[in-house]
Amino acid sequence: MKVLYFLILFISSIWSREITLSEIESYPKGYARDFYIWQFLQQNVSKDQKERAYNLVHRSTWRIDKYFPEKSNPCDVKISEMPKMCITPRFLSNNSSGIAKYFMQKHFEKDEKIEYLTKSFYYKQSMTKTLYKYPEIYLDIFLGIAPQKRKDVRIDTELSPNFLRGLQKDKNRFEKFVATVLAYGNFHKIKKSFLELEPSKNISGKALLRLAYFYIQKGLEDKAFQFFKVADEVAYYQEYKDEAKFWMFMLSNDKKYLEKLVKSWDINIYTIYAHETLGKKIDGYLSGVDLAEKGEIDLDSSNPFQWQKFLHSISKNSSDEILKLAEKFKNKNQWEIYYYLMQRGNRYRIQSFPTELQKYMVGENLDLQAILLAISRQESRFIPSVISIAYALGSMQMMPFLVDDIAKNRGEKIEYEDMFQFKKSVEYSLHHLKDLKRSFDHPLLIAYAYNAGASYAKRVKRQKFKEGKYEPFLSLETLTYGETRKYGKKVLANYIIFKRLLGEDTSLHKVLEKL
Repeated sequence: MKVLYFLILFISSIWSREITLSEIESYPKGYARDFYIWQFLQQNVSKDQKERAYNLVHRSTWRIDKYFPEKSNPCDVKISEMPKMCITPRFLSNNSSGIAKYFMQKHFEKDEKIEYLTKSFYYKQSMTKTLYKYPEIYLDIFLGIAPQKRKDVRIDTELSPNFLRGLQKDKNRFEKFVATVLAYGNFHKIKKSFLELEPSKNISGKALLRLAYFYIQKGLEDKAFQFFKVADEVAYYQEYKDEAKFWMFMLSNDKKYLEKLVKSWDINIYTIYAHETLGKKIDGYLSGVDLAEKGEIDLDSSNPFQWQKFLHSISKNSSDEILKLAEKFKNKNQWEIYYYLMQRGNRYRIQSFPTELQKYMVGENLDLQAILLAISRQESRFIPSVISIAYALGSMQMMPFLVDDIAKNRGEKIEYEDMFQFKKSVEYSLHHLKDLKRSFDHPLLIAYAYNAGASYAKRVKRQKFKEGKYEPFLSLETLTYGETRKYGKKVLANYIIFKRLLGEDTSLHKVLEKL
């Protein structure tokens, strides 16, 4: 009991503001209100108040659902009463073949998709034989079941070229399928089938890139080149087009691809590399703009609800309208809004690299400052009141548990709303980044740790970036976590630009050599 008392005392000492139901009801729906609902549910409130708060939720997550274990599950009924929506691959994979047989023979027998789905789990043969007419159901199964269930020999099976072409009809899910198969060490039979694939415009640019790296690892460089070539043609995002061109240069050593890269409007590790290799200067980005003392519009970007309302108000504005509006925020108190709108108004073809957060980092070494700026740009575009669906907070997108931990270490009283203020957000982020720098001596590894945790970054450091052909670039491209892989590359590019803006001459080549 004494331990519980001190725990409650400690929690109240670092986070004490009471959230009321009337306060929540006054807020517009969205992730910001959900964040306040989550805080409200942690307080000592009545069941009726919890229910009223729950009814206001914009998008429920496990963080909120855990407070409502009594909420009924529509699938928690007798098998004979189970609705069609519950007959999922995950359900079937977790139950016996007898259950599958029941649904196949007696339930939903007129629903052909349910029939073939249940046959896949009832029959002992390879699923590709069962689903030769409906290959898309294989994607339902592979992506829908628990990861450990995918080891079933009926699932990890060789897929014929015709079957693979059938899967490609669902471009988005085929992309996810390819990424999942290639990210892990198993699925040997499926990977063998991938060796028979041909580059196709029916495959997304992202999937073509993932397959190309697989072929490089298998020593099939000519085949990889063809996949990069098609990826360059079909990719929607400029960064993927640049990635494909970069690797066509790496495989061919033909500098014409570097010449194409320096013409790209995007600033990423591939275009930075091309500029450095060809001895050309990177320009066309926005930084160091002369700012007025005061603005024309009263908008507080540190208020998540004001920011949410503002974004909604400009959602249908034209590019010209946004650029005109940006000028009204060209001042020292609203610089983050100005830079955000300038980038958005230019459709991201002119990118912003503001350094105004430097005033909160006086006395810190420039490398740490560059890392923080690089991360903040990627996390929030420097908007101080951003709240993610996971309730990461502020310009540095710090998770509440991390805020609590830092507050405990510093012996401070903290409220999560404090993270919406630049000063406190930078202060806490510096604390965290200094901890990470003690374990990692490279900005890329620090970025990995910031995004996916220190344990993952340590594993990457131990397993990747060894001596070898195409290193360290091949390691950069073959991390298992897709989000972290992309995040690291973006933060690294930001870091190079900010490092130069802060007055330190550096190059991507030199930074990568230190990996």
